[in-house]
Amino acid sequence: LRGVQTMELRMEKAMKNAMALARALEGCGAVTRVHYPGLESHENHVLARELLHGGFGAMLSFEMPCGREGVDAFTKRLKLVRYAPTLGGTRTTLSYPLQGISPAITKEELSRMGIHEGLMRVSVGLEHEDDICEDFLQALCAF
Repeated sequence: LRGVQTMELRMEKAMKNAMALARALEGCGAVTRVHYPGLESHENHVLARELLHGGFGAMLSFEMPCGREGVDAFTKRLKLVRYAPTLGGTRTTLSYPLQGISPAITKEELSRMGIHEGLMRVSVGLEHEDDICEDFLQALCAF
């Protein structure tokens, strides 16, 4: 119950960081698409703005034009952000959605679900927004 007392402050910070990261990733040539409803480029931005009065959340995803090897190389170059199979917390973490998908699901089904080989999910935490953005951008610079 102690955590509930600071939840609003933590969420405000995490959402501010998520917006900063989404904008930084959107401007990065190594990223083909950013999924964050706070961005005006998001297909549901207007609806999200109408429905989400408290902010757009601290979760986002982005796509890189690479396969599993590129994703592995990217995650190894991160210095601050860590890979985690579960998301949510005070530290920024990311996951690779294809990691937990059943091999019985076809590529066509995955594509319909919006899951591609270069898709990464991010749970943005409370670190300084410049540190988060810098970490992602330096790891993406090799692409």
